[in-house]
Amino acid sequence: MAERVVLVDRLDTAAAAALASELMQKPADGHVTLDGGAVTHFGAQAVQVIVSAAKTWSASGGTLECTDISARAATHLAAMGLTFAELTEVSQ
Repeated sequence: MAERVVLVDRLDTAAAAALASELMQKPADGHVTLDGGAVTHFGAQAVQVIVSAAKTWSASGGTLECTDISARAATHLAAMGLTFAELTEVSQ
């Protein structure tokens, strides 16, 4: 069964550190879903945390996926050349 992590509204540097800590508590060989519906600010550090976690999960046989994203957060990611779903797409 997938574990769900609800992302906070402001994913700034402090929130990125808290997210990294929370994700490290989850089994990397399991399935984790990130719910970004409440996110209104998406910082670069949070992007780095999620991309790194996705690579860790993939290497360990698990999956990390993103669901829901606010329009405002999607705009922040687009400014970085990304979509929410792309954060967990791991290049082979």
